[in-house]
Amino acid sequence: MTEPAPGLYVGTMSAKVRDELWYAVAASVADGAAVCLYPADNEQRYAIRTAGQRRRRPIDFDGLTLVAFQGLDEQNGKTGQ
Repeated sequence: MTEPAPGLYVGTMSAKVRDELWYAVAASVADGAAVCLYPADNEQRYAIRTAGQRRRRPIDFDGLTLVAFQGLDEQNGKTGQ
């Protein structure tokens, strides 16, 4: 894989290698966060996996992946009450 920017890795690999690499990354993310985008046979032609706590999280909306953005209070488990 190539690292064109700090923390951004790009490469082409088999699904098996991608899955094994993702399991290792997800298991070691600790307080950080990781995102994996890869080709998929769907309308958008890609799928998204995430690990760790992020303000942006992918949600399924009638078969399309959209991104929900959480406020800081929501991310920290606080409510506005």
